[in-house]
Amino acid sequence: MGSLDSAVVMYERAVATRDLEMIYQDFRWLPVAYRRLGELYEERGEPNKAINYYNKFVDLWKDGDPELQPQVEDVIQRLARLVGEPQ
Repeated sequence: MGSLDSAVVMYERAVATRDLEMIYQDFRWLPVAYRRLGELYEERGEPNKAINYYNKFVDLWKDGDPELQPQVEDVIQRLARLVGEPQ
């Protein structure tokens, strides 16, 4: 929808708002929210925040199922670009 700031606010609110009922759903949406926040902050030109959320995503999925690993590898490559490491 082109409203980058609104998307960031909504995702930030979602990851900050944790209650007992949502803990059982975290495994489904939390990694997706972390990755999306990384993408949004990268797009906004805020690399430190992007790196923070990309790292959270990788920490959750680095040992995940094989079908998830292409997404992890993509985020690892994004992290390498952001911190200036050779790929």
